[in-house]
Amino acid sequence: MLRGSALRAMFAAPGRVVRPVMQPTRALHTTTPTRNPFVVRFGLFLIGRGVQYVREKLPQRAQWLLSPWTLGTGAGLLLLNAVHNTIDENPITGRRQICMIPDEQMLEISNQAEEEYLAQFSHDIAPSNQREVRMAKRILERLGHNMATRHMHFRLYYINQRATNAFVLPNGAVFLFHGLVEMLEANEDALACVLSHEICHVVARHGQEKITFATIWNYVEAVAWVLGGLIGIPFVVPMIGGSVSDFCEEVVFAPHSRDNEREADKLGMYMASEACYNPRAAPQVWRRFQEKGIPHSDFASTHPSHAEREANLQAELENVLLCSAPQHCGGSAWPSIGELFHAIRRSLPGA
Repeated sequence: MLRGSALRAMFAAPGRVVRPVMQPTRALHTTTPTRNPFVVRFGLFLIGRGVQYVREKLPQRAQWLLSPWTLGTGAGLLLLNAVHNTIDENPITGRRQICMIPDEQMLEISNQAEEEYLAQFSHDIAPSNQREVRMAKRILERLGHNMATRHMHFRLYYINQRATNAFVLPNGAVFLFHGLVEMLEANEDALACVLSHEICHVVARHGQEKITFATIWNYVEAVAWVLGGLIGIPFVVPMIGGSVSDFCEEVVFAPHSRDNEREADKLGMYMASEACYNPRAAPQVWRRFQEKGIPHSDFASTHPSHAEREANLQAELENVLLCSAPQHCGGSAWPSIGELFHAIRRSLPGA
């Protein structure tokens, strides 16, 4: 998802009310996962103390059944079995993924998220006859003819706020902020590259991966708290460990999130090109972010730096241009979208 703050230099067009940014908004694939709250951690620690109490009441020969090694090994085997059973190959990208969240449940989550976002931005949704709205709908209609997006029914919500932001939910809801469109100077090719990037997050199931990894992390942390209570270590020790866990989680999640952004960047450029938009606009989007001085932090960030994203897309541009003139755009034959996705997967780090 694209992030940013309001640009002070932007002004609303005549007859249009553009509000300042109410609060930062993130999509499902970049939202910080829900963590076990303190009360849950404390409860898990007490459960461990309770298990230790029961264990001490058992006969000596049966105490091994509730030993830390036995319970820890059992919990580990259950996790490995769950992970093994949820490894699946993405039918579009061909990448093997761990997705514990089925598509049906993801649709329910995104439907709920859509309702919450609509309640938040209900007073700032632009009318359908606004020029930028018509342009965005035209882009979504062309991107919707892609094999990977034909099952999605896009619904556009154009938000008259100055946030440089856009995101797409798995149920097809598209939230586009006026600040981003104005920063791109209403360039249709650039906006198409941004929207295709966001759509590719859905196609590549990045949101499901994010929730899955958060679920695994919370499970491992919960087991650790129970074992901490079982072993009998002072409560202050797991409290310190919880802070270390929070830091380590950011270190673990951030690199994977950055890889997802790189994947969506490249896949989105191919998708926009197939829809007859100029792929040269993709790297220019990130140059624009740099020129506008939109801040970015590399350390523990969920997104690569603007400069890196521009460089990555510029390096991939030559490959895109080799097949960027499909017949329906008045050029040569276009390879299948499946072939393109598999080709781009081979060019990604670690492929």
